[in-house]
Amino acid sequence: MACTATASQSVADSPRFTCLSPDSGRIAFGTISIDTIVTWDASGVQFSLEADGDSLRGFVRVARGEIGPERPLQDVQLDPATDTLTFWYASEGGTRYLYRYRFTCDALTGHARLFVTDRYSGLLRSDTSLRAPRITTP
Repeated sequence: MACTATASQSVADSPRFTCLSPDSGRIAFGTISIDTIVTWDASGVQFSLEADGDSLRGFVRVARGEIGPERPLQDVQLDPATDTLTFWYASEGGTRYLYRYRFTCDALTGHARLFVTDRYSGLLRSDTSLRAPRITTP
């Protein structure tokens, strides 16, 4: 989903966010690893972001055995005044995963609230996702 910056300063205009200029293309954070020893299973999560004018779009790719298709992130917000990036996504079963990060062009550092359901407030944990080459398939 697209969103606009939450402060009066545009994300694309911020010198701290040159990696999010419309000319930069999509950037990715997080890795998906493949067990090449035993199972050849993939595991991990990768987020990607791209600027579209004054809007910021985000995507997630989740691997649990296989690398899943790319899906849009929801309610993507980047506040240039605080460098705070927030977003969430839901699994096919409706379980939600919420993130609040300090954004830099090299890493996302903050907290993830995982496995949120209507009956469970989720598991809160510290999380860091480093910038990584973007996975483009499947």
